[in-house]
Amino acid sequence: MKGSMPSRGGRRQYTDTFVERSADGTLKFFGADGRELTFWSPKDPGTVAAADRRATIVVRQPRHIYREPFYLDEQQTKKLLWMLQSQLARKNKGPTAPPEREFDLDDRARRRLEAILGVRFNEIPTQLEITNLDYPPAEPEDHRRRVLLITLPFLTLFAALFIYVLVFTGQGVDIWRSTDGDVWAAIRLSAAMGVLNAVVFGSAVALFCDEASPPRRFGLTKSEFDLLEFAIGLSFVTSLAASFAFALLLPEDVLTLAAAGLTIVIAAALIVSFSLATVLVAVALRRRFVAGITGVVLLSAIGIAPAEFGEWFGSALILSLGLSGWFLLVVELARWVRISGIRLRMIFLPCVGVLVLSELSGCVISWPPHDMIRGAQHFVPQRDFGKTLLESVAQQKSQTPTIIIVAAAGGGIRASYWTSKVLARIVDRAPSARTKLFLASGVSGGSVGLSLFRALLTSPNHCAAAGELGRLEACAAKFHEQDFLAGIIGAMVTRDVLNFLIPVFPARSVALEQTWEARWRSLEASTGETSNPFSAPFRALWRDQPTALSLVLNTTSVFGGDRLPISNLHTDGWLETRNSCNLNIAEHIDMPLSTAANNSARFPFVEEWGWFRPTATPQDKNVKTASSVTNGCKAYEGVADGGFYDNFGAATALEAYKKAKAVASQNNLKLRVIVIQVTSDANCETAAAIDGRTERVAECNEVLSDRRKLLAPIWRFGFHAWDAEYRRDYAHNTRLGLHRFLYPLPKENLTPGTLEVELQARSISGLGVARQLRESLAPSDSYYQFSIAGAIDAPLGWALSKYSRDRIDERLQTASNQAEMNRLLADLAR
Repeated sequence: MKGSMPSRGGRRQYTDTFVERSADGTLKFFGADGRELTFWSPKDPGTVAAADRRATIVVRQPRHIYREPFYLDEQQTKKLLWMLQSQLARKNKGPTAPPEREFDLDDRARRRLEAILGVRFNEIPTQLEITNLDYPPAEPEDHRRRVLLITLPFLTLFAALFIYVLVFTGQGVDIWRSTDGDVWAAIRLSAAMGVLNAVVFGSAVALFCDEASPPRRFGLTKSEFDLLEFAIGLSFVTSLAASFAFALLLPEDVLTLAAAGLTIVIAAALIVSFSLATVLVAVALRRRFVAGITGVVLLSAIGIAPAEFGEWFGSALILSLGLSGWFLLVVELARWVRISGIRLRMIFLPCVGVLVLSELSGCVISWPPHDMIRGAQHFVPQRDFGKTLLESVAQQKSQTPTIIIVAAAGGGIRASYWTSKVLARIVDRAPSARTKLFLASGVSGGSVGLSLFRALLTSPNHCAAAGELGRLEACAAKFHEQDFLAGIIGAMVTRDVLNFLIPVFPARSVALEQTWEARWRSLEASTGETSNPFSAPFRALWRDQPTALSLVLNTTSVFGGDRLPISNLHTDGWLETRNSCNLNIAEHIDMPLSTAANNSARFPFVEEWGWFRPTATPQDKNVKTASSVTNGCKAYEGVADGGFYDNFGAATALEAYKKAKAVASQNNLKLRVIVIQVTSDANCETAAAIDGRTERVAECNEVLSDRRKLLAPIWRFGFHAWDAEYRRDYAHNTRLGLHRFLYPLPKENLTPGTLEVELQARSISGLGVARQLRESLAPSDSYYQFSIAGAIDAPLGWALSKYSRDRIDERLQTASNQAEMNRLLADLAR
C-alpha cells in the first residue's frame, strides 16, 4: 500500500491500478484505462466448512483476477492478519489502516500467502481484499511460542555459560583480579558484560513487539518502548555488577565518602552506557537482516583471526562477542520463523544436530582426526643421546664435568610461568649454568615454560632491560603478561560449528600457538630482532648449537596411553615404552616450537587431541625404510596432554639420568649430575612428600593463616574518620564480600567431578616417580626442588593476572625455595 488510505468516495492510483471506495465502504478496482477489473475463479479456492470460516479474501494479480473467494479458518486468519499488520507497519513507518481494508503485497508476502492458502501464484499479488472478518487482528500465539522455544534455551545457555566462566571457575575469578591496578582490564571486563547485556535485551525488544502499533519515541512502537523500559531496568542490575570491575582500582585506605562518590559516578556511567547501548541495538535490530549480518560478521572475524582478536580484547570480551554473535543468528532465525510460519522442527532440529555432531567429533568421539599437527611431513632422525652428551661435557674441559637435568611439572599457565622464572633466575645469577644445562623434560604447562626458556637462550637480544631482575627472568615475566586464553575462547565459540560447515577456520590449538608466536614478536619488536624461535622449526633450534639444552616434551598416546616424546634427541634405546608405536614425533614432523610445546599441553575440553601420520619417507641413508621406524603404529596417531602419563616429567628425567650415567661409565667419565625438579602443585603436602622437607607445609599454613585474617572482619566501635587506621579497617570491612569472592580459601570438594578426580590422579601417579628420581641419585650427584606450593590463587588455565604473578613470585622468596636456590648457586660455582 502506497500513501494514506483514500477517503470515502475518493480515488487513488496504485501503479497501474485505481482503487475506489464507495459510500457503503466496499472497494472497486479499475485498470489504467479506467475500466473496472473483472475476476475469474481459481480451480481450488479452498475447502473450509462454513462453520469454521473466519474470513473471506479475494486475491487480484496483474493479469489474473481470482473472483471466487478463499475461505480461511481460524488458524489461517490469525497468521494472515498478523503477517499483513507487520508488513503494513514496515511499509508505512507509522500508523496503519485496519487489516480488513486494502493491501499492496510484495514477493515476500506472496510466498507467505501461498503458505497460508496452500496454493501457488505465478505473479506477485498487488491487491488483496478481506471480507466477513470474524477474528480480531492479532498475532497468533503459536508464533510467539515459536520465538520463545528458539530464543529462551539459547539465551539461558549463553547467559549461564558466561556467568559460570567468570564467577565459578578459578580462571574466571583471576580475570576479575586482573583489574587490580589495570584500568584497561576493567574497561574490557565491563564492556564484555555491556555487550552481552545490550544484545540480549535489545534483541528481546526487536522480537517480542507488536509491529502494527503506532510509534512512540525513537521510532519505536508503544509495545517496543514498554519492553525497552523493562530491559533498561535489567541493565541497571548488570551495570552494578560491572562496576565491581573498577572496585579494585580504588585504594584500600581511601576516604569512605570519596570511595562511595567515585563508585556512584562509575556505576552511573555504566548504567547510562549500558542503557544507551541497549536502545541502539533495539533500534538497529528492527531492520531486516541486521541481526543476521552482524552475527555472521562477528563470528567470521573472530573465527578467522582468534589469536589477534584475543590479544586485543581479552578473554571476557572475546567470549561475550562470540556468544553475542551466535545469539544474533538465533534472533534472525527466530524472526524468520515468526514471519514465515515455518515449523520449528524444520529449522531448529537440523541446527542442533550440526552442533551436536561437531562437538562429538571434536571432544567425545575424536574421529575422524581433524586437528592435524602443524608442520612439514618428512622423516629426519635426531642426534644420538650419547654423542650429544660427550660433545657437551667436552666443552667444559674438566676432569669432573657437570650436567643439569631438569624435570618440569604440568599445571597450565602457572607451571609455564613458574618453570621459566626459576630457570631464568638460575642462569641470570649463575651464567656458567648455560654450558651445563643438558636436558629438560617437561609436560603440559611445564613444556611451555621450557620452550620459552629455550627460546630465550637462543635469542641474542632480550625483550626487556634487566632492572631488579635478570634479563632472562624479566623477559619470562613479561611474556606471561599476555592473556593466552582469549585466542582459545575465540576459536572455541566459532570454529567447532563453523568448520563443520566451512572447514577454513583455525583450530583451538592453532589459535593458542599463534598467540605465543605473536607475543614473542611483540616482545622482540623493540630490540629489532627479526627471528622468532616460537614460529621457527623445532629442529632448527639445534642446527647451529647441537650441544645446547635438549628438550624432551612429553605427550600421551591416545591409543596406548604411553609416552610419545617430542625431542631433538633420538629416544629409541633409552626412553622405555610399553607402547607398540615407539617413535619420536619430532623425527616425523618438522613442527614449530610453539606446536611442539602445545602438543604436550593438550588439556581435555580446552583443546582437541592432536593427530599426525607417522608414515613419512626417511631422508637418511642409515634408515632403510619408514616401516622400520613406524612398525606398530597406526595410520593416524593421536597425542594428548603429557600429564596423563606423568605430570611431573620425572619419568623421562629419571631415564635420561640413567642413560647419562651409563654413557659416562662406558667412556670412563667422572660425570656429576644436578637434577632440578620444578613442581607446580599448590599443595604443600605434595612438595613435602617429594623431598621430605616438612617446612614447606608450615609455609603453606602461614599463607592460609594470612588469608583467614584477610577474610575476617575487624571489629571497632565509635566513629573516627580522622584516624587513618580506622579508615583502613572500615574499608577492609566494606570490602569483605569482594575479598571473599576474589581471594577465597581453598575448599575441600565433598563431591569432586571428573576433572578434579583426573587432576588428583595425575598428581598421585607421578608422585612416586618423582620420589624415585630423587632417591636414585648417586651420592656425588645433587637434587633440588623448587615448588610453587602455597600459591593458592594461581589458576589452572592460560591467563594469569598480575596479582597471581606476584603471588607466584613470592614463592621464590620463601625460606625453602631460597635455601634451595642458594645451595644450587653454590653447587654451580664449584
